[in-house]
Amino acid sequence: MNNLILSKVFADRYNGAFMGFAVFNVTVRVLSMALALFLNFYLAKFLSVGEYGVYGIIYSSVIIGVYLMGLDIYVITTRELCKFGELRNQKQIVYHQMLLYLASYVVLFPVYLIFLYGRFITTNFIFFLAVLLILEHLSQECVRICYALRYIVISNIIIFCRRILWPPIFLLAAYINKDLLTLETLLTLWIVGDVTALLIGIHYGFKIKLLPVTLCKPDIKLIGKIIRGALVFLGASITLRILIYSGNYFIKYYFTFKEVGVFNLFTSILSSIDVFIYASLVSIFLPKIIESRHKNEVTYRRFFKKFSFGILILVAAASIALIIFIKPFLLFIGKPQFLSNLKTFYILLAGFVLFGISNVPHYILYVNEAEKVILYSSVAACAVNMVLNCLFVRKYGLVGCAVAFLLSMVVLFIVKLWGSRAYIS
Repeated sequence: MNNLILSKVFADRYNGAFMGFAVFNVTVRVLSMALALFLNFYLAKFLSVGEYGVYGIIYSSVIIGVYLMGLDIYVITTRELCKFGELRNQKQIVYHQMLLYLASYVVLFPVYLIFLYGRFITTNFIFFLAVLLILEHLSQECVRICYALRYIVISNIIIFCRRILWPPIFLLAAYINKDLLTLETLLTLWIVGDVTALLIGIHYGFKIKLLPVTLCKPDIKLIGKIIRGALVFLGASITLRILIYSGNYFIKYYFTFKEVGVFNLFTSILSSIDVFIYASLVSIFLPKIIESRHKNEVTYRRFFKKFSFGILILVAAASIALIIFIKPFLLFIGKPQFLSNLKTFYILLAGFVLFGISNVPHYILYVNEAEKVILYSSVAACAVNMVLNCLFVRKYGLVGCAVAFLLSMVVLFIVKLWGSRAYIS
């Protein structure tokens, strides 16, 4: 959802020069997604299933933690950055953004780590998780600020360092020396990639004179405005992330990292459907849909019809491809634990198909500024998911977790579809 909000903020700023980078932006995102998938395949094949499960928990914890630490503050601060062209005002916005993040690190960061430590994250990985949480969040904010100020090439360079630069280095190092095929090596290189991205972001922050920020007495009114505006988006974002990744934690709570490894591989493969939808459709169509929504109803409907049709085609094509190739792929990995849980994959596939299709009513709500319905759908689906996981996972294992996910996606789709009917004539 966060990328969608960002697109909305920038819709009125798209011009010929910006659209000239569209292909480059999509290429970076698709390459990032492809590398992430290949890395998951490689780890699933060459690590033990238990070690891969540990990676799955760490990765899920980073994703959820970044949303939690960031509080979706960027949604509001980015909009403010776009509104004010004066550097002095932009520096003040970034300053207050940093203050709020500092407060988040002081209050939420230790609580989050304490919650995870022991039961989900072991002692030898807690330091890696702590460092990655901060670096992932700060480097991501660099991307967003550059994007808001229309430094598109710089934002993509930062993304390149965060997502594209380090995985090939790890894969090459592991190929040359099998002793380097460890989670410690992978996490170290991930940290190096984030540090590189953050340093580039800071460098350009000084170059465009956005840094250093001007220290002053905090503007309580501005802070209140940012927090109030971000809460709705935070609720929707964090519950959706929990909905997607909570299965790993329930499975680990009742079982072992081996079962987590199986479930994580399946969700990693299937979640790429939504990533591909965003990279190939949303990032291209959404700015035009938002712009035409407030200017020309006929053009809006034409764009949205193509957009919706594209989503349905992509979801159908991806589903067929996954059904055809999943078994040969699992045979190639050569781990019996994956093949013996193929039923779980198909149930999860049904859930992710619904998730993909729910993008159609989601964007109807989104372009019509019905964010509260999006929030209600995410919260309702997350609540259903938590309850069903508590009821099903212990008794039915991975299949129970997959069924809980599927039924929660049914709830998500129904609520969004019900909420969007008011905007469909």
